[in-house]
Amino acid sequence: MSFLFTPHPRGRVISAPQWPLLAQSGLSPIDYLTSSEIEKVLGKTYFPTIDYSLLSNCEVVSIAVPTPVDEKDQPDLRMLNSVASEAIKYLPTGSMIIIESTINVGTTRKDILPLIKSSGKEIDLVYSPERIDPGNAKYNVVN
Repeated sequence: MSFLFTPHPRGRVISAPQWPLLAQSGLSPIDYLTSSEIEKVLGKTYFPTIDYSLLSNCEVVSIAVPTPVDEKDQPDLRMLNSVASEAIKYLPTGSMIIIESTINVGTTRKDILPLIKSSGKEIDLVYSPERIDPGNAKYNVVN
């Protein structure tokens, strides 16, 4: 299993640029995942990276990037579209993309599906909303 980390343009902690470096050294960039848990799988089943070309060896890719809202409370989908576009370039035909970012109904079909179709590849597309709200002090992975 490989994890591709991309920096958030606003530098939010959830996808901070130092994540791959932390994870590559066995340190957890995620508050509910201990460093010892990462060390157990690092280099065996877990390969943190920022290299999209490694996706050419993947069958399933999960995309979970921030979708902040703008001043009009409209979601900013630039990061989602950018990551999906780049992933599609490297994913082989027959693979699957799972969108886990919090997005409006229809966004997967309206924004991401056309990217796949224009690639000419047969890539399955799934939407599964994320279960973690980064920065939410009241609700976390435990509750």
